[in-house]
Amino acid sequence: MPRLIKTYPLEPVSYLLIVCVLLTSCGVQKQITVDPDLNNNSEKWKATVRNTVWAMTRSSFGPFRMTGYEKLDSPRLKNSSHKNISFHLFRREESFSQRKVYTLDVAGLSDTAHLLLFLWFRSKTSEPGFFSKKDNEVISATKDGYGEIITNKDTVPWQFRIESCDMSRYWHTEEMTKGACGHLCYKEDSLFITPVFTFTDSRYDHYPSGKKGVVLSDKNGKPVASLQLTDNNYVWIRKDLPDKTQLAIASLFAVMLGTKDL
Repeated sequence: MPRLIKTYPLEPVSYLLIVCVLLTSCGVQKQITVDPDLNNNSEKWKATVRNTVWAMTRSSFGPFRMTGYEKLDSPRLKNSSHKNISFHLFRREESFSQRKVYTLDVAGLSDTAHLLLFLWFRSKTSEPGFFSKKDNEVISATKDGYGEIITNKDTVPWQFRIESCDMSRYWHTEEMTKGACGHLCYKEDSLFITPVFTFTDSRYDHYPSGKKGVVLSDKNGKPVASLQLTDNNYVWIRKDLPDKTQLAIASLFAVMLGTKDL
């Protein structure tokens, strides 16, 4: 004869406590790890991103906003793509690349920045060869951007480059956030882009899903700005930076928010 296990119903107060705990955990805001000095000398702005069906999306945060963009289709800057194919007895590899070109405008701090952005999409796939029965597989896929930023009040452009940042590039380094995946340059000065993989709250401090944001640091390693790219989007830019530097950084962040996975 099976043994009966006696159960006791939960009291209404217990149900209420469980519901409160669940609601509290769901309401916790995730935040990337931000340098304390940067956090104390900047405002935390929540970025609003307009999701659209187009390749580029507009964003706004603090006093900055993307006011418009245009895809260039002139013959000289038109999309270009090519395929490189090599044949093997067991596998065949195929490389593909495509370029897109945009102009963007970002307004803020009594000035407007005008950007020229080149986006490169590159991928490599492996297909079955003559004696292979394996399915197709993607070996690598990257999306990189580069271009320039010029403001109404300055005639010298900023140069920038953003490379795809993921865990695989930094997995074998001594410090995963040590390697730069891009830069923002003006004359002799440079700011370097490095990925952020951690959240402040240890409950969300996991490694497997790739970068959670980026930080911009000067040549001495001092953080001057950060951008959160997962969960809610947040921006930190040092208030003591020159207005044109803040606008250039905001323009770079607008590109990263607008292209989603740069």
